Amino acid sequence: GATGNGGEGIKKCLELAPGLVIIDLHLPEMNGFEILRLLKTKFPEIKILIFTGNTSQQTIEHAVRGNADGLINKISGLENLEKAIHVLSEDRRYFPPAIVDEVVRLRKKLSN
Repeated sequence: GATGNGGEGIKKCLELAPGLVIIDLHLPEMNGFEILRLLKTKFPEIKILIFTGNTSQQTIEHAVRGNADGLINKISGLENLEKAIHVLSEDRRYFPPAIVDEVVRLRKKLSN
């Protein structure tokens, strides 16, 4: 399913119980981080890929704190999006090489 805003997205997820959700961060009604937290609370096993044009330090930190399974920049292209989806479907995480070290650092910091 696909939706145009966060509220509809949550309703669709509750209805369909998908195994993988791709979330844009900038949505009407509810932002992607709110959706991430809500879905991970309701469905801990769901795989969530953040799809964003903003890979700032703050975005990475919110994704890690929200327990996102992956993050990909919109400018990465369809081939990389497909790769990220494939990796998540294999029950692994996907973060671009440029931010992997930061993700690992943040995870260690949060686990202490």
